[in-house]
Amino acid sequence: MDRRCLSLVLLILCLSGMSLEKCFADLPFTLEDIFIQKKFQAKTLPQFQFINSHQYILQENNTQQKSSELYQYDLHSEEKSKLFDSHILQEKFNLKNALISTFELLKSNVFLVGLNQESINRHSTQVQYYYINQHLHQYVEIAEGQKIMYPTISPNLEKVAYVFENNIYIFHLKTHKTEQVTSDGQVNSIINGASDWVYEEEFGMTKSMFWSDDSQSLAYLKFDESKVKEFSIPFYKNDYPENFTYKYPRAGEDISEVSAWIYVSKKKHFKIKLEATYFPLLKWKDAKTLTLLTLNRLQNDLQVWRYNVFNQQKELWYREEDKRYVDLPTLFTILPDGELAITSERNGYNHLFFINQKNHIQQVTQGDFDVKDVFRIDLDDSLIFFSSHLPTPERTSVLTWDMKSHSLNYISDTTGTSKINMLGEGNFIEKWSRQDIRSKIAVKSVRSNISQILLEDNRTEDSVLMKKNFFWMPIDDYQLRAWEILPPDFDTLKKYPVLFLVYGGPGSQKVVNDWGSNQNTWLNYMAHQGFIIVCVDNRGTGARGADFKKMTYGKLGQYEAEDQLRAIRYMNTKDYVDSTQVFMFGWSYGGYLTLMCMMQDEPLLKGGVSIAPVTDWRYYDAIYTERYMRTPIGNPVGYDKGSPVELAEKFNGNLLLIHGTADDNVHYQNSLELSKSLVKNNKIFQMNSYTNGRHGISGADIQLQLYNTITNFLLNLKE
Repeated sequence: MDRRCLSLVLLILCLSGMSLEKCFADLPFTLEDIFIQKKFQAKTLPQFQFINSHQYILQENNTQQKSSELYQYDLHSEEKSKLFDSHILQEKFNLKNALISTFELLKSNVFLVGLNQESINRHSTQVQYYYINQHLHQYVEIAEGQKIMYPTISPNLEKVAYVFENNIYIFHLKTHKTEQVTSDGQVNSIINGASDWVYEEEFGMTKSMFWSDDSQSLAYLKFDESKVKEFSIPFYKNDYPENFTYKYPRAGEDISEVSAWIYVSKKKHFKIKLEATYFPLLKWKDAKTLTLLTLNRLQNDLQVWRYNVFNQQKELWYREEDKRYVDLPTLFTILPDGELAITSERNGYNHLFFINQKNHIQQVTQGDFDVKDVFRIDLDDSLIFFSSHLPTPERTSVLTWDMKSHSLNYISDTTGTSKINMLGEGNFIEKWSRQDIRSKIAVKSVRSNISQILLEDNRTEDSVLMKKNFFWMPIDDYQLRAWEILPPDFDTLKKYPVLFLVYGGPGSQKVVNDWGSNQNTWLNYMAHQGFIIVCVDNRGTGARGADFKKMTYGKLGQYEAEDQLRAIRYMNTKDYVDSTQVFMFGWSYGGYLTLMCMMQDEPLLKGGVSIAPVTDWRYYDAIYTERYMRTPIGNPVGYDKGSPVELAEKFNGNLLLIHGTADDNVHYQNSLELSKSLVKNNKIFQMNSYTNGRHGISGADIQLQLYNTITNFLLNLKE
């Protein structure tokens, strides 16, 4: 049967009500296998915490009794011993549910245990917390069992600071007395010790209070968001919608006024005299000195200050300016000798720097590569343990840098993606995956090749998945890193449709060699449906230095779309590519970039799937948008040229626009405004809304229906 006849059969079956899924019953796996049965999802270990290099604590749940047990495992002896049973909390405090949501080992047989965790935003939660000291048979209910946020134990283990209803409290573990630190906290007005929505989303800050080394002083941030405009999201649960209203500062609008404070006692409680737009990082240097990292509104002037809490004097320690923007450091810590260790792109690539007490700057790591995460600084052995996208950008390897010889040494498997946690005694735990290996978790030593496997997930059914081919794609006078997945039984004499996966946002990567998510398996499913799958990391993405990443500054969407279109033209030169059958799929920034590629003078895409896209940067949050675009008043041309709403007149192709109605990150309004503009320009498109759906439109059943919709849309367009 030729392709035209096959397309006609598929159309008839579709019109008759038969799903396209049934048309391909001979495929080696189904969408239900991916999203419902989760047959291709990598295994992970239950929640566990290492005590030292050879012992760790593992949680086991008893769902019938609604309680949890914590066990200690010894890797050397392979012995297992019970440390704690949360059933005792059920009995002491008359709890119906004592399943542990989170736990922290404070010292031997002393725990902080959280129950009944409740999500607030994407990263923040509130939980019931209990302090357990099994040496003393002490079981303490913090805040009388109310759900609180960010319990922070003082270094001497005598006090717990926490946030409740936007105020800070200190619970004294010896006397069981509670001390109220702030009283002005108010929803959608004043936040103490936590952070506002945009700090949480863009700076990764949730907790904003920290104990001094001597447990005497508590530093915290106060957010005054009273001038920030409110945004309401309707949740459709009953006859009438329930509105969730929160403060969301958009580009160019009022943002929270943030101040830093010190609390020692009710008589010694004061505001730090330091003015700045943003306070993304706070860290105690010692018992008397607090370090504060600040940024101006355009985020192109980063400063680090030393503040003496006794004489209330401040001193500028480090400053970094950039004509574009300064990213937050991936490492910001104080070394034992009092030096500041910080990562910076000031010399073109992200590297580690030491700043001594006299403000002298010393670059530690060097080379044409980016330091990703720094795991350990070993001053005794002069070694830096870090990760980097080496030897090629799609891989993440763990290396050491010898500060004496200035040499690199790989200590992980370099063929995939590694993530590690240092354990002390020269050991580390490595979580590793590759496109053909789901997961491998092992304890390793930096001094030998000895390792102990904790989990290895590599199954025979994975053989049905087609492998990615990584390559450099030549684009004019530069190259872009890319991968492609070819259909089974690929034949260079045939012509195939192409589906581009895009993301492309600042500093991001989609061209990575790891197992990936269920979405990655769905792409493989589409390869089995006859598509060539292609992914390209355009200019503006990460792992290739500051200039490559920051060149999109002030022009979001322009260079990225240009590169994706050039990538399409490159693929169209291949004899096996049907240039009339090119499609694009993207989520969030990828959804935005899909739209930008469909609003160009030259129509190269037959169809696009855009999920949860920004459609005008004026609708997005201030911290993210202004970092890359400045303000709308300061860059009106950049905002207009990067707006699908403004470019709707140029729209061409077949569009499936998808958005969750309760998206608190990229508001549903983005798709509604685009819809209005497309209608105004008489453009035909399809739009699917997911009731109460967040940015990730999660849930197994929802994901199945979502990807069924996307699959059918693409297959119906494919000839």
